[in-house]
Amino acid sequence: MTEPTPGDGPPRKNALGRMRDRFFGLGPKRRDEPPRPRRLSPEQTRLATAGLELAGGILLFAAAGYGLDRLLGTDPVLLIALAVLGMVGGLYRLIRAAQPPSK
Repeated sequence: MTEPTPGDGPPRKNALGRMRDRFFGLGPKRRDEPPRPRRLSPEQTRLATAGLELAGGILLFAAAGYGLDRLLGTDPVLLIALAVLGMVGGLYRLIRAAQPPSK
């Protein structure tokens, strides 16, 4: 095996190193590849927020139901009822957010 000369450039990487560099944006980019968006679009942000509201609503209402069940001694009744209520409310908000905005 011969020693690399200074004009040969950097040593070649294996396939895993190339994939890692492409994943983290460190490697060379192809010219025909469009630039990656650096931020979410307003629509993506709106939908992501709606998804978080769905999960948060379910968790918040389920936690409230659990606390009320412990206080009143009605084991899983209020937990289930309030979790379903949180799910319905969260799905309503998600469906409203997924519809295109009216002009």
